[in-house]
Amino acid sequence: MALLSLFQDIREVRWLAHRPLLDLLYRTAASSGMTWFKHRATELAKVAAAAQTDPANACDEFLTAINSISVSLDPESSGLFSFSDVRQALGSTDAARVWMRWAEARRLIVRGAMITCGRCMAKTWRPLADVTESACPGCGRAIDHPFDTSSLSFRFRLSEPLRRAIENDSIYHVLIIRYLVDFTAREDWLVGAHPGVDIYDSADNQVGEADVLLLFTDATTLPVEVKRHSSAFKTSDVTRLECIADQLSAVGTVLGCGDDHAAAAAHIDSLARDEPRPRRLITSDQWLAPHARPVIDRPVGDESYWRAGDNDGSTSDALDRRFTSDLIASDPLHQMSYDPVAKQLKLE
Repeated sequence: MALLSLFQDIREVRWLAHRPLLDLLYRTAASSGMTWFKHRATELAKVAAAAQTDPANACDEFLTAINSISVSLDPESSGLFSFSDVRQALGSTDAARVWMRWAEARRLIVRGAMITCGRCMAKTWRPLADVTESACPGCGRAIDHPFDTSSLSFRFRLSEPLRRAIENDSIYHVLIIRYLVDFTAREDWLVGAHPGVDIYDSADNQVGEADVLLLFTDATTLPVEVKRHSSAFKTSDVTRLECIADQLSAVGTVLGCGDDHAAAAAHIDSLARDEPRPRRLITSDQWLAPHARPVIDRPVGDESYWRAGDNDGSTSDALDRRFTSDLIASDPLHQMSYDPVAKQLKLE
Protein backbone atom coordinates (compact mmCIF):
# COMPACT_ATOMS: atom_id res chain seq x y z
CA MET A 1 0.00 0.00 0.00
CA ALA A 2 2.88 2.38 0.79
CA LEU A 3 4.34 1.74 -2.66
CA LEU A 4 1.01 2.05 -4.48
CA SER A 5 0.40 5.41 -2.80
CA LEU A 6 3.42 6.85 -4.63
CA PHE A 7 1.85 6.34 -8.06
CA GLN A 8 -0.56 8.84 -9.55
CA ASP A 9 -2.32 5.96 -11.31
CA ILE A 10 -2.01 2.19 -10.95
CA ARG A 11 -1.13 1.93 -14.64
CA GLU A 12 2.14 3.73 -13.93
CA VAL A 13 3.40 0.48 -12.43
CA ARG A 14 4.15 -0.58 -16.03
CA TRP A 15 7.25 1.66 -15.75
CA LEU A 16 8.68 -1.05 -13.49
CA ALA A 17 7.68 -3.94 -15.76
CA HIS A 18 11.07 -4.58 -17.33
CA ARG A 19 13.15 -7.65 -16.49
CA PRO A 20 16.68 -6.12 -16.54
CA LEU A 21 15.40 -3.10 -14.59
CA LEU A 22 13.83 -5.36 -11.95
CA ASP A 23 17.08 -7.29 -11.73
CA LEU A 24 18.92 -4.02 -11.05
CA LEU A 25 16.44 -3.02 -8.34
CA TYR A 26 16.76 -6.44 -6.71
CA ARG A 27 20.56 -6.26 -6.77
CA THR A 28 20.43 -2.81 -5.22
CA ALA A 29 18.03 -3.86 -2.46
CA ALA A 30 19.94 -7.08 -1.85
CA SER A 31 23.27 -5.35 -1.17
CA SER A 32 22.12 -4.73 2.39
CA GLY A 33 19.43 -5.93 4.77
CA MET A 34 17.81 -9.33 5.18
CA THR A 35 17.87 -10.24 1.49
CA TRP A 36 21.64 -9.81 1.48
CA PHE A 37 21.98 -11.99 4.57
CA LYS A 38 19.69 -14.70 3.15
CA HIS A 39 21.83 -14.82 0.04
CA ARG A 40 25.00 -15.22 2.09
CA ALA A 41 23.33 -17.81 4.36
CA THR A 42 22.47 -19.83 1.25
CA GLU A 43 26.12 -19.75 0.25
CA LEU A 44 27.02 -21.03 3.72
CA ALA A 45 24.53 -23.86 3.39
CA LYS A 46 26.05 -24.91 0.06
CA VAL A 47 29.51 -24.96 1.63
CA ALA A 48 28.22 -27.09 4.50
CA ALA A 49 26.61 -29.51 2.05
CA ALA A 50 29.93 -29.91 0.26
CA ALA A 51 31.47 -31.24 3.47
CA GLN A 52 30.15 -34.71 2.61
CA THR A 53 32.67 -35.04 -0.21
CA ASP A 54 35.58 -32.88 1.00
CA PRO A 55 35.24 -32.00 4.72
CA ALA A 56 38.60 -30.25 5.12
CA ASN A 57 38.20 -27.96 2.13
CA ALA A 58 34.56 -27.27 2.99
CA CYS A 59 35.56 -26.23 6.52
CA ASP A 60 38.10 -23.74 5.19
CA GLU A 61 35.57 -22.28 2.74
CA PHE A 62 32.96 -22.11 5.48
CA LEU A 63 35.26 -20.05 7.74
CA THR A 64 36.15 -17.76 4.86
CA ALA A 65 32.46 -17.19 4.10
CA ILE A 66 31.72 -16.38 7.75
CA ASN A 67 34.54 -13.85 7.86
CA SER A 68 33.23 -12.14 4.73
CA ILE A 69 29.80 -11.72 6.35
CA SER A 70 31.26 -10.13 9.46
CA VAL A 71 32.99 -7.42 7.40
CA SER A 72 31.03 -4.16 7.15
CA LEU A 73 29.48 -3.42 3.78
CA ASP A 74 31.24 -0.87 1.60
CA PRO A 75 29.34 2.44 2.11
CA GLU A 76 30.24 3.52 -1.41
CA SER A 77 28.26 0.70 -3.04
CA SER A 78 25.82 -0.67 -0.47
CA GLY A 79 22.24 -0.05 -1.59
CA LEU A 80 23.25 2.56 -4.20
CA PHE A 81 23.13 2.72 -7.98
CA SER A 82 24.05 5.24 -10.65
CA PHE A 83 22.58 6.61 -13.87
CA SER A 84 24.92 4.38 -15.86
CA ASP A 85 23.47 1.30 -14.10
CA VAL A 86 19.96 2.24 -15.27
CA ARG A 87 21.22 3.07 -18.75
CA GLN A 88 22.83 -0.35 -18.99
CA ALA A 89 19.64 -2.07 -17.78
CA LEU A 90 17.38 -0.23 -20.24
CA GLY A 91 19.87 -0.16 -23.09
CA SER A 92 19.15 3.47 -23.92
CA THR A 93 20.40 6.78 -22.55
CA ASP A 94 17.15 8.56 -23.40
CA ALA A 95 15.01 5.86 -21.78
CA ALA A 96 17.20 5.87 -18.67
CA ARG A 97 16.91 9.66 -18.38
CA VAL A 98 13.13 9.53 -18.74
CA TRP A 99 12.75 6.64 -16.28
CA MET A 100 14.89 8.28 -13.61
CA ARG A 101 13.05 11.59 -13.89
CA TRP A 102 9.79 9.72 -13.46
CA ALA A 103 11.06 7.57 -10.57
CA GLU A 104 12.50 10.58 -8.74
CA ALA A 105 9.31 12.61 -9.20
CA ARG A 106 7.28 9.70 -7.79
CA ARG A 107 9.73 9.37 -4.86
CA LEU A 108 10.64 5.82 -5.81
CA ILE A 109 14.31 6.76 -5.75
CA VAL A 110 16.25 9.37 -3.79
CA ARG A 111 19.09 11.38 -5.31
CA GLY A 112 22.17 11.93 -3.21
CA ALA A 113 25.95 11.95 -3.16
CA MET A 114 28.85 10.39 -1.30
CA ILE A 115 30.57 12.80 1.08
CA THR A 116 33.97 12.35 2.67
CA CYS A 117 35.16 13.72 6.00
CA GLY A 118 38.53 15.41 5.55
CA ARG A 119 39.50 14.65 9.18
CA CYS A 120 38.72 10.94 9.67
CA MET A 121 38.12 10.06 5.97
CA ALA A 122 34.75 8.42 6.76
CA LYS A 123 32.48 8.14 3.71
CA THR A 124 28.71 8.27 3.80
CA TRP A 125 25.81 8.82 1.42
CA ARG A 126 23.54 11.83 1.99
CA PRO A 127 20.33 12.94 0.22
CA LEU A 128 20.84 15.92 -2.06
CA ALA A 129 19.19 18.33 0.38
CA ASP A 130 21.65 17.38 3.13
CA VAL A 131 25.00 17.22 1.37
CA THR A 132 26.02 20.75 2.35
CA GLU A 133 24.81 20.55 5.96
CA SER A 134 26.25 17.32 7.28
CA ALA A 135 28.06 16.19 10.39
CA CYS A 136 30.49 13.32 10.01
CA PRO A 137 29.04 10.01 11.28
CA GLY A 138 32.58 8.90 12.12
CA CYS A 139 33.94 11.73 14.27
CA GLY A 140 30.84 13.92 14.77
CA ARG A 141 32.46 17.11 13.49
CA ALA A 142 31.12 19.31 10.70
CA ILE A 143 32.31 18.46 7.19
CA ASP A 144 33.57 21.66 5.60
CA HIS A 145 34.44 20.20 2.19
CA PRO A 146 32.25 17.12 1.68
CA PHE A 147 33.16 16.39 -1.95
CA ASP A 148 35.64 17.12 -4.68
CA THR A 149 35.64 20.69 -5.98
CA SER A 150 35.77 19.71 -9.66
CA SER A 151 32.79 17.36 -9.92
CA LEU A 152 29.84 15.81 -8.11
CA SER A 153 28.71 12.30 -9.00
CA PHE A 154 25.13 11.56 -8.01
CA ARG A 155 24.27 8.19 -6.52
CA PHE A 156 20.71 7.01 -6.04
CA ARG A 157 19.03 4.96 -3.35
CA LEU A 158 15.68 3.18 -3.43
CA SER A 159 12.99 4.88 -1.39
CA GLU A 160 11.85 2.90 1.63
CA PRO A 161 8.46 1.81 0.18
CA LEU A 162 10.12 0.47 -2.98
CA ARG A 163 12.97 -1.17 -1.06
CA ARG A 164 10.55 -2.94 1.31
CA ALA A 165 8.36 -4.09 -1.60
CA ILE A 166 11.41 -5.65 -3.24
CA GLU A 167 12.74 -7.01 0.05
CA ASN A 168 9.60 -9.09 0.67
CA ASP A 169 8.81 -9.73 -3.03
CA SER A 170 5.53 -7.81 -2.85
CA ILE A 171 6.72 -5.90 -5.92
CA TYR A 172 5.21 -8.79 -7.90
CA HIS A 173 1.87 -8.20 -6.18
CA VAL A 174 1.96 -4.65 -7.52
CA LEU A 175 3.00 -5.71 -11.02
CA ILE A 176 0.20 -8.26 -11.25
CA ILE A 177 -2.37 -5.85 -9.80
CA ARG A 178 -1.45 -3.44 -12.60
CA TYR A 179 -2.00 -6.12 -15.23
CA LEU A 180 -5.34 -7.19 -13.76
CA VAL A 181 -6.60 -3.62 -13.48
CA ASP A 182 -5.51 -2.82 -17.03
CA PHE A 183 -7.12 -6.00 -18.32
CA THR A 184 -10.46 -5.74 -16.48
CA ALA A 185 -11.06 -2.00 -16.25
CA ARG A 186 -11.47 -1.46 -19.98
CA GLU A 187 -15.08 -2.63 -19.89
CA ASP A 188 -15.81 -0.96 -16.52
CA TRP A 189 -16.04 -4.36 -14.84
CA LEU A 190 -13.82 -3.50 -11.91
CA VAL A 191 -14.69 -1.75 -8.65
CA GLY A 192 -11.28 -2.16 -7.04
CA ALA A 193 -8.15 -4.28 -6.64
CA HIS A 194 -7.15 -4.64 -3.01
CA PRO A 195 -3.81 -6.01 -1.75
CA GLY A 196 -3.48 -8.10 1.41
CA VAL A 197 -7.10 -8.85 2.32
CA ASP A 198 -7.86 -11.11 5.31
CA ILE A 199 -10.93 -13.31 4.80
CA TYR A 200 -13.07 -14.47 7.75
CA ASP A 201 -16.03 -16.83 7.94
CA SER A 202 -19.34 -16.18 9.70
CA ALA A 203 -17.86 -17.37 13.01
CA ASP A 204 -15.08 -14.78 12.75
CA ASN A 205 -12.45 -17.43 12.06
CA GLN A 206 -9.76 -16.42 9.57
CA VAL A 207 -9.98 -18.48 6.39
CA GLY A 208 -6.83 -17.01 4.89
CA GLU A 209 -5.31 -13.97 3.24
CA ALA A 210 -5.70 -13.07 -0.40
CA ASP A 211 -2.56 -11.42 -1.76
CA VAL A 212 -4.86 -9.50 -4.09
CA LEU A 213 -8.65 -9.40 -4.15
CA LEU A 214 -10.59 -8.05 -7.12
CA LEU A 215 -14.15 -6.83 -6.65
CA PHE A 216 -16.39 -6.44 -9.70
CA THR A 217 -19.50 -4.41 -10.39
CA ASP A 218 -21.79 -7.44 -10.11
CA ALA A 219 -20.46 -8.08 -6.55
CA THR A 220 -18.39 -11.08 -7.66
CA THR A 221 -14.81 -11.44 -6.49
CA LEU A 222 -11.54 -12.93 -7.71
CA PRO A 223 -8.80 -13.87 -5.17
CA VAL A 224 -5.17 -13.93 -6.30
CA GLU A 225 -2.14 -15.69 -4.81
CA VAL A 226 1.27 -14.32 -5.86
CA LYS A 227 4.79 -15.76 -5.57
CA ARG A 228 8.07 -14.52 -6.96
CA HIS A 229 8.86 -17.99 -8.33
CA SER A 230 6.30 -20.55 -9.43
CA SER A 231 8.25 -23.29 -7.63
CA ALA A 232 7.28 -21.64 -4.33
CA PHE A 233 3.63 -22.59 -4.87
CA LYS A 234 2.60 -25.59 -2.78
CA THR A 235 -0.57 -27.62 -2.68
CA SER A 236 -1.43 -25.93 0.62
CA ASP A 237 -1.34 -22.51 -1.09
CA VAL A 238 -3.80 -23.68 -3.74
CA THR A 239 -6.04 -25.33 -1.13
CA ARG A 240 -6.10 -22.16 0.98
CA LEU A 241 -6.92 -20.08 -2.10
CA GLU A 242 -9.78 -22.43 -2.93
CA CYS A 243 -11.12 -22.07 0.63
CA ILE A 244 -11.07 -18.30 0.22
CA ALA A 245 -12.87 -18.63 -3.12
CA ASP A 246 -15.50 -20.88 -1.49
CA GLN A 247 -16.05 -18.37 1.30
CA LEU A 248 -16.53 -15.53 -1.18
CA SER A 249 -18.33 -17.57 -3.87
CA ALA A 250 -15.65 -16.26 -6.20
CA VAL A 251 -15.92 -16.57 -9.97
CA GLY A 252 -12.44 -18.12 -10.17
CA THR A 253 -8.93 -18.00 -8.77
CA VAL A 254 -5.66 -16.59 -10.07
CA LEU A 255 -2.07 -17.67 -9.42
CA GLY A 256 0.58 -15.11 -10.36
CA CYS A 257 4.37 -15.41 -10.41
CA GLY A 258 7.52 -13.79 -11.71
CA ASP A 259 8.52 -16.68 -14.01
CA ASP A 260 7.60 -17.01 -17.66
CA HIS A 261 4.81 -19.33 -18.78
CA ALA A 262 7.07 -22.15 -19.91
CA ALA A 263 8.78 -22.34 -16.52
CA ALA A 264 5.60 -22.05 -14.45
CA ALA A 265 2.87 -24.01 -16.26
CA ALA A 266 4.14 -27.54 -15.63
CA HIS A 267 4.57 -26.99 -11.89
CA ILE A 268 1.23 -25.21 -11.47
CA ASP A 269 -0.60 -27.96 -13.37
CA SER A 270 0.86 -30.54 -10.99
CA LEU A 271 -0.75 -28.92 -7.96
CA ALA A 272 -4.06 -30.12 -6.53
CA ARG A 273 -7.09 -28.86 -8.39
CA ASP A 274 -10.43 -29.79 -6.90
CA GLU A 275 -12.14 -26.46 -7.36
CA PRO A 276 -15.19 -26.31 -9.63
CA ARG A 277 -14.27 -22.83 -10.81
CA PRO A 278 -11.64 -21.82 -13.41
CA ARG A 279 -8.07 -21.16 -12.34
CA ARG A 280 -5.90 -18.74 -14.29
CA LEU A 281 -2.10 -18.46 -14.29
CA ILE A 282 -0.52 -15.04 -14.83
CA THR A 283 3.20 -15.05 -15.63
CA SER A 284 5.78 -12.56 -16.88
CA ASP A 285 4.49 -13.18 -20.42
CA GLN A 286 1.53 -11.05 -19.36
CA TRP A 287 2.64 -8.58 -16.67
CA LEU A 288 5.81 -7.52 -18.51
CA ALA A 289 3.71 -6.19 -21.39
CA PRO A 290 3.31 -2.39 -21.42
CA HIS A 291 -0.41 -2.90 -21.96
CA ALA A 292 -2.51 -5.94 -21.07
CA ARG A 293 -3.84 -8.04 -23.92
CA PRO A 294 -5.98 -11.18 -23.76
CA VAL A 295 -4.28 -14.55 -23.92
CA ILE A 296 -5.92 -17.35 -25.94
CA ASP A 297 -4.75 -20.92 -25.45
CA ARG A 298 -5.33 -23.75 -27.92
CA PRO A 299 -4.27 -27.39 -27.67
CA VAL A 300 -0.56 -28.01 -28.04
CA GLY A 301 0.13 -29.65 -31.41
CA ASP A 302 -2.56 -27.67 -33.19
CA GLU A 303 -0.95 -25.60 -35.95
CA SER A 304 -3.16 -22.69 -34.99
CA TYR A 305 -1.88 -22.74 -31.39
CA TRP A 306 -0.94 -19.26 -30.30
CA ARG A 307 -0.89 -17.03 -27.25
CA ALA A 308 -1.85 -13.48 -28.14
CA GLY A 309 -0.11 -11.70 -25.31
CA ASP A 310 3.30 -13.32 -25.13
CA ASN A 311 4.69 -10.04 -26.50
CA ASP A 312 7.71 -11.72 -28.06
CA GLY A 313 8.82 -13.35 -24.79
CA SER A 314 9.77 -11.96 -21.41
CA THR A 315 13.46 -11.42 -22.19
CA SER A 316 13.48 -10.72 -25.92
CA ASP A 317 15.13 -7.71 -27.51
CA ALA A 318 11.83 -6.84 -29.16
CA LEU A 319 10.10 -6.45 -25.81
CA ASP A 320 12.94 -4.31 -24.43
CA ARG A 321 12.75 -2.03 -27.47
CA ARG A 322 9.00 -1.74 -27.07
CA PHE A 323 9.37 -0.84 -23.39
CA THR A 324 12.06 1.81 -23.89
CA SER A 325 10.38 3.40 -26.91
CA ASP A 326 7.11 3.46 -24.95
CA LEU A 327 8.84 5.28 -22.09
CA ILE A 328 10.31 7.94 -24.34
CA ALA A 329 7.07 8.47 -26.25
CA SER A 330 4.97 8.81 -23.08
CA ASP A 331 7.36 10.98 -21.04
CA PRO A 332 5.04 13.31 -19.08
CA LEU A 333 7.71 15.11 -17.08
CA HIS A 334 9.60 17.15 -19.69
CA GLN A 335 12.58 18.83 -18.05
CA MET A 336 13.31 18.89 -14.33
CA SER A 337 15.67 21.01 -12.26
CA TYR A 338 16.69 21.09 -8.62
CA ASP A 339 16.06 24.25 -6.58
CA PRO A 340 18.77 24.35 -3.87
CA VAL A 341 16.92 27.09 -1.93
CA ALA A 342 13.57 25.33 -1.78
CA LYS A 343 15.39 21.97 -1.72
CA GLN A 344 12.96 20.37 -4.15
CA LEU A 345 12.66 19.25 -7.73
CA LYS A 346 10.80 21.52 -10.14
CA LEU A 347 9.16 20.67 -13.45
CA GLU A 348 9.83 23.05 -16.31
